[in-house]
Amino acid sequence: MKYTLCSPQFIIILSLASPLNISTNIPIIYRESKKTYGSLTIDLTTSKSEPRINVTPYSEELKLLLIQFLFLDKSVRFIQFNNEDGSTRALNRVDYLANWMKHLPTTHISCCLMINEERKVLIGLRAANSFFSGVWEFPGGKLEPGETSISSLVRELKEELNIVVNENDLSYIKSYDYVYPTKRIKLHVFKCYQWSGEIKDIVHDSLQWIEYDHLYRIPMPPADLALLIDFPVLP
Repeated sequence: MKYTLCSPQFIIILSLASPLNISTNIPIIYRESKKTYGSLTIDLTTSKSEPRINVTPYSEELKLLLIQFLFLDKSVRFIQFNNEDGSTRALNRVDYLANWMKHLPTTHISCCLMINEERKVLIGLRAANSFFSGVWEFPGGKLEPGETSISSLVRELKEELNIVVNENDLSYIKSYDYVYPTKRIKLHVFKCYQWSGEIKDIVHDSLQWIEYDHLYRIPMPPADLALLIDFPVLP
């Protein structure tokens, strides 16, 4: 059986109803660099209470690929590494990921639900040469040194959409953390109903207005989708 890690949406289906002892070759395509780094061969073995993966061989080059797999399949509880000298070491999945995540730097990002008179939300298609290319996102971006979440958003909306937004017209919704296999972000979310200037497409491949409850139907970064879980209707 073959599974592909569908970055950037990070979707995988692994059925533990399959035979207990299976050998799976997982081709992993990491779209950030548009390259296939290689294949990670994993023996998937399960018992009634302890699904585990057995990795041979293990190298730093494949570490990221394993991290991606573990983020996706929460049924795996233990990882056993077989070293070239014949020794083995086993780690709890949660401990392994926790150790990985505590070393990840946090990037602060502000984004905005731009809402028009029809109560539709503006989204932009990420450029082909960007991380998470080909998916739709809310306007916004990273905080620069010395910026607050709201001042950063005012700047980003000017740079991305060529509009002027008054800080008083930005209503705070919430902030939350989201952890990717390679980075941790803290997303600060606002909404806005009025701005000055005509919206222009400067950094995205395309812009569109969409019904908020239709966002589930389009590809978006997982961090953006997490907002829809907390707010199934327009906040």
